[in-house]
Order: sequence, then C-alpha cells, then structure tokens
Amino acid sequence: MVRNIRRFTQIALLILFVYLLINTRYNGRDIISLPVDLFFKLDPLVMLTPFFSRGILLKGISYSLALLVLTIFLGRFFCGWFCPLGAVLDIFSRTLDLIHKKRKKFSFSFMRHWQYMILLFTLTATFFGLQLIWFFDPITILFRTISASVYPAFNLATRNIFNSLYDTRLSGVSEPLYGFIQPLLSFKQPFYQGSLLFLFIFGLILLGEYYERRAWCRYLCPLGAIWSLFSFSPRLSQLVGGGCTRCLKCQQGCKLGAIDERQRFDKQACIACFNCVEVCPPRAISFGFRGHDSDNSASPDLRKRGLITAVALGIVTPPFWLVGGKLKAPDERLIRPPGALPEKEFLSHCVRCGECMRVCLNNALQPSLFEATLS
Repeated sequence: MVRNIRRFTQIALLILFVYLLINTRYNGRDIISLPVDLFFKLDPLVMLTPFFSRGILLKGISYSLALLVLTIFLGRFFCGWFCPLGAVLDIFSRTLDLIHKKRKKFSFSFMRHWQYMILLFTLTATFFGLQLIWFFDPITILFRTISASVYPAFNLATRNIFNSLYDTRLSGVSEPLYGFIQPLLSFKQPFYQGSLLFLFIFGLILLGEYYERRAWCRYLCPLGAIWSLFSFSPRLSQLVGGGCTRCLKCQQGCKLGAIDERQRFDKQACIACFNCVEVCPPRAISFGFRGHDSDNSASPDLRKRGLITAVALGIVTPPFWLVGGKLKAPDERLIRPPGALPEKEFLSHCVRCGECMRVCLNNALQPSLFEATLS
C-alpha cells in the first residue's frame, strides 16, 4: 500500500516537474506567475552554490533547508519520493524488466564511496573559483536534457506528424487532437547546439540502470550524498521481527543496496521505498519511528584516502582549469542572458540549467560549449 502511494507521488511530482518546465517560457508578460524554479529551490546543492563561491545565501534557500531538517528525522526520503530523475530511472528500470527480464547484471559496488568524493570535489572546486556543480546535479541534468534535447525533438516531431495529416482523410481526427496538444508546444521551434551531448550524458545514466538499479543514485549523485550525510540517525528506520527466515529477498528488492548479505541495514542509503516490506515473504520487516538496533546497522563506505584525494583535486583543479581557459578570448558572438551578473560572478552562480534558454522567445540564447573560456 505504501509503495503504491510512493509511486503515485513520484509520478505526480514528475508530471509537475515537466509541467513547470514546459511553462518556463515567455507568455507575453515580464513575470512568470508559476513557481518554475520550485525543484531548484528544493535542491540544496544548487541553492548552496553561491554560498560556496561567493558567500551569498539565496532567497529561496529555506525550501532546501526545510528538506534537510526533515531528512534528519525521515532519512533519505527525497530520493525515493521527490526526485524527478529518480522517478525517470524507476520507470526506465520497470520498462527494461518488461522488455528484457534477463538483462545482464553488474555491480559497481567498488564505486560506493564515489558520490561523497564527487560532492567534496565539486564543493571544494566551487570554493576555489571553479563551479562544476552544473555537471553533476541531478535536477539540473534532467531539466537541461528535457529542455534542450527531448522537448525540442518532441515539438518538431509532433508538428511534422500533424502537418502531414492536415490534407488527409484523418484530419477530422488529427486536428481536434492537435488543438488539445498545441498548448504544450513552443510558438517557435527551438534548436540548441549541444543537444546531442546532453542526451548522450543522460543516456550514460540510463545505461547504468541497465546493469544495476539506481546505479547513478548509489554511486555518483552528489545530491544523494548530501541527503545521505544528513540521514546519520533518522527516526524512521527498518525493523526486523522474529519471523525473519534470512531468505535475503529484502536485499534483492532493495533499490539502493541498503541491505547487505548479513542483512545489516544502511540507514544512510535507504530511500524509504518500502520494497523490502513488500517482498518479505513472512512480512517480518516493517518501518517505524523507533530507535534503531545499532548491531544490525551498516555504515556508509567513507574512505579517508578517497575523501582527501577529492579535496586535493578540488584545490588543484581550478588553477589549471582557469589558466587553460585564459589561453583564448571569448568568442565575439558570446552573449549572456539580459540582466546577468558580471561575467565572473555569473559563471560562479549559474548552474547551466537552461531556464533562461527556455524563456528566450527567439531562441537566441544557446549553450556555450567552446565559445567561452573554460572557466
């Protein structure tokens, strides 16, 4: 029952995410009334970027701070209930199960600590002047992929299909349907350079899902690492009753590998998906707001050598990256969104989500690939 509620919540929030994305566009007024930046405000990795780069707290940071407080009590629930990228990965995984039930499995468990290394590397690099959060943040990745790759292709394909049906006998059916779909389409067909690159990066995330469920979330997501760090002692925890038969069905059903072979529960990896409750044959597993048995807990894989390496790379990378970027001047065609901050501040704040490109009516704003310096 709870798992079905979670799935409904995931789908509803994913629909809301796409709806806000579609409505991030010029509508004839200077102000967009909808909270199109809602999911970015819920993302502490995005909201804390200006703080690490310039010591500035953004106005909407209270949203993500409230989620961090809830995470202390409820654990890493955002990944299992709120994250739109997590919902996409779950839908993709279930589709793969239907198409190819015996797909090849591979464990990336040797990368278990990488998400913490990526988090430390990006925050350290940001502090020392190189903002790379845009490359790893899941909300930004999904928004940018849909906005610059998926949505323009959908827009073009839809118009081509209905234009081809206009002078046929099917027009009596196609035109009313087109009238229903038209509000979702752009007034002018958008084209973005780098759209294939964004799609390729997102494809790699989906490819990981083919080999291991939620591979991105388990090993690489720095936002997941933040939620995990704040889940050090959640009140909501897994409880195993006396009817447990040690069949390890719970371990097989766990999305993020929060249960190991000894049936120890890693509370900082659990995303409260409740799969373990559903797949347990004797129904010996439950969740409750009670104290957790420390003898049955597994700790997150934090390796000091890896963390020190991540911090060191975060300190060393910015000087080399920034010096390399100064070897050539920016392209004379380079423009920034109207009202943008001065160039250095703009680069330290911008997470390359693509919202400004979505709003641009004439498709004049494009992703900067090699036109700007590497900084």
